[in-house]
Amino acid sequence: MEETHVGQPRRSTGEEDAVQAVQTNSLRFLAFLGVGVLLGESLIMVILGRLLPPYSLVVETLVDATALACLLVPAGYWFFHRPMVRNLAVLQRTKQALAEKETWYRLLVETMNDGLCVVDAQGAISYVNERFARMFGGQGQGLIGLRVDELLTGPGQRILRDQLERRRRGEEAPYEVSWIGEGGVPVHALVAPKVIHGPDGTFGGSFAVVTDVTDLKRTHEQLNQWKHYLQQLSARLLSAQEQERAKLARELHDGLGQTLTAVKFLIESACAERWAADEAAVPEALSLAILKLKEAGAEVRRIGAGLRPGMLDDLGVVAALSWHCRQFEATYPHLKLERELSLEESEVPDALKIVIFRVCQEALNNAAKHSRADRIRIALAGGEGGVHLSVEDDGVGFDVAEALALKTLERGFGLDSMRERTLYSGGSFWIDSGAGKGTSVHASWPTERPEATG
Repeated sequence: MEETHVGQPRRSTGEEDAVQAVQTNSLRFLAFLGVGVLLGESLIMVILGRLLPPYSLVVETLVDATALACLLVPAGYWFFHRPMVRNLAVLQRTKQALAEKETWYRLLVETMNDGLCVVDAQGAISYVNERFARMFGGQGQGLIGLRVDELLTGPGQRILRDQLERRRRGEEAPYEVSWIGEGGVPVHALVAPKVIHGPDGTFGGSFAVVTDVTDLKRTHEQLNQWKHYLQQLSARLLSAQEQERAKLARELHDGLGQTLTAVKFLIESACAERWAADEAAVPEALSLAILKLKEAGAEVRRIGAGLRPGMLDDLGVVAALSWHCRQFEATYPHLKLERELSLEESEVPDALKIVIFRVCQEALNNAAKHSRADRIRIALAGGEGGVHLSVEDDGVGFDVAEALALKTLERGFGLDSMRERTLYSGGSFWIDSGAGKGTSVHASWPTERPEATG
C-alpha cells in the first residue's frame, strides 16, 4: 500500500532541476574564476617581464585586473549568466504551474460534496474543507486546532476516540457515526479514513472523507417500513386465503356434502321399500344414480380436504402430514416416500401448523412434477432450536440462482409461495440444489417468534 508522508512540501521535478542547475553553474563559475585569476596573472607577468622594463606595483596590479576582467567577463556571461537566466525562467514557469495546480486542487477539495478533515498525530484538526465545516455547523478556521473527538458529545465522541486509536494502530476500516445537527435533525455520516505516515514511517496523523448519508439512511428506513408493511399485508392475505379455504371446505362438507348424502340415502331407502324382496329388480338407472352420488360425495370430501384438511384442526400437523403422505403415495406409487416426523404436537404453535402443512405440500408437489426422483424424504423435527422442516429428493436438481432470476410467471408460484409463507410466519427458508445433485427444501422457525399467520 502506498504511504502518505507529512513534512515540507516536495518540490516538483522541474523546480528541483532548476535549483540544482543554478547551484552547479555557481560552483562552476567560482572554480573558473579562481583558475582564471591564477592563469591570467601568470600569463601577463611573463609577457611584461620579457617585453617591457619593470613597472611599479600599482601599474602591475592595474594591468592584472584589466587582463583578468577582459578574460572573465565574456566567460562569466557565457558560462554563468545565460544558463542562470534560462534556469530561473524554468523555475518561474514551474512555480506558476505549481500555483495553478494548487489553486485547481484547492478548488476541487473546497467544492467537493463530501467533507474532508486532516488530523495530526496528536488528534488535532489541521485542515477541513467547507463541506466538513458545514456538517458540524461551524467555520473552517474555527475548527482548526480542536481535537477531532471534541466535535461530538456522548456516543459520537466515544466512537471518534475509539477510531483515533484505531488510526494509531494503522487500521483504516470505514465506519458510521451519527450526531444531532442544526435544528435537532439527526445527521448520519459514513467516514472513510486514511492513515498518514511520516518520512520515517511513524504515525503522522490521518485524513478522512466524510459522506453525509442522512438522506440515504432515511430512504433506507422508509423502504424497510414499506417492506414490513408489505410483509404484513401479504401475511394477512395468506391468512385470509386460508380462512376462505377453511370456510369453503366447511360449506362443501356441511352443505353440498350433506345434501348429496341425504339424496343418496333417500334413493336407497325408496329402493329398499319398493324392491325389498328382489334387489336385482332395482332399475339400472337408480343403481347408477346411487353410485354417482357416492362418487360425488367422495369428490366433495377430497376437494374439502385439499382446501383445508379437517384433521389439521382436529388432530394436528403430524397427523395431517401423515395423512397427506398416504394420499401422495396413492397418487404417485412409483415414488418411494420416507418420512420422519419426530416432534410432539405440542411443540408446534397452532398458527404455524397450516404453514408447515402448506410448505410440505408444495415441496412434495414440486418434487413429483419436476424432480424425476425415485426417492423423497420428509423430516419434521423440533427442539430447543425451534421447528425444522426438510423435503429432500434424489432427482435431477436445478440451478437455484437461475430459477430465482426468472420472472414469476416463468418459474411458477411454488417457490415464492413456500418462501413467503415461511418468512411471513417468522421463519427462514432456503433451497440447496444443483444439476444432478437433487433438491433439498428447508424451512425453519425459532422457538421464540412473533405470532405466525398462514
